[in-house]
Amino acid sequence: MKPTSPSKTGQAVRIIVTAPGGDLAQKVAHLKRRGMRVDSVLDAIGVVTGKIPEGKLAALQATPGIKVERELAPPDAAVQ
Repeated sequence: MKPTSPSKTGQAVRIIVTAPGGDLAQKVAHLKRRGMRVDSVLDAIGVVTGKIPEGKLAALQATPGIKVERELAPPDAAVQ
């Protein structure tokens, strides 16, 4: 069996994307094209949650019309 190598884009990080106004479905499609794995879409408040490889995070954060933040770990999570 061939050993696997770590991804060039890094480990996935959990993110919360705020996408106010406009067509949310179009923005979700854009997020997916940028490498985001979407977990949930909260249409009523314009929020999308999911994961993205850490190496792609900066490019996503530079996208106009959206705000991207890392999701905080729950209070009972182990410190890494």
